[in-house]
Amino acid sequence: MNRRIRGKINSGEVGALYDNGRKNKTTAKCKWVYTRNACRKNECVPFGDCKMGSGKLKLFGLKNRDSKVRLMKIIEVKENKKQYLDLLLLADEQEDMVDRYLDNGKMYVLDDNGVKCECVITDEGNDILEIKNIATVPEYQGKGYARALIEFIVNNYREQYAILQVGTGDSPLTIPFYEKCGFVRSHIIPNFFTDNYDHPIYEDGVQLVDMVYLQRKIGT
Repeated sequence: MNRRIRGKINSGEVGALYDNGRKNKTTAKCKWVYTRNACRKNECVPFGDCKMGSGKLKLFGLKNRDSKVRLMKIIEVKENKKQYLDLLLLADEQEDMVDRYLDNGKMYVLDDNGVKCECVITDEGNDILEIKNIATVPEYQGKGYARALIEFIVNNYREQYAILQVGTGDSPLTIPFYEKCGFVRSHIIPNFFTDNYDHPIYEDGVQLVDMVYLQRKIGT
């Protein structure tokens, strides 16, 4: 039996969500798909596309302690990406390093009653897509927003790329997070942080020296 949960989008329309990952129901112009992964506590999961007028929004849901599903928007930012510079600098604290990939990369923000998280991705060739920058507003960290953006990237690009990779410092704050998201260590670039940044970079009291690359298979 399909467990039916009701949710609400910004327009106020209500749709039916199903947990078997195959069935879907259309209410007005909105098509929602509810996957089994949503049953996990406090985990963000994809619901599919919602077409509203001439626009198209990606919707994700976060299941709270009351078993209610809150929908969030994931929006591609094509202009004025620097409006999110404060958020970008949380992940990459030197602006000229951000400039190396921001213009050529694709940027997404997750909006849940305000922007909570951002992500920038780039095509690295050889069927590899790379997360260059991902950051969550500090007071909302640990609530599943970054994981939701990663799962959005996986679901949106799995037919175009075989590998999703990310480079980060060898930090106890970031490596375990990516491993929980399905990434495994791939290789390192020695002295990346000391060679490319004009000041020492510290995270959780540890100076970052080497860039550690992790990869996740997302396509065939």
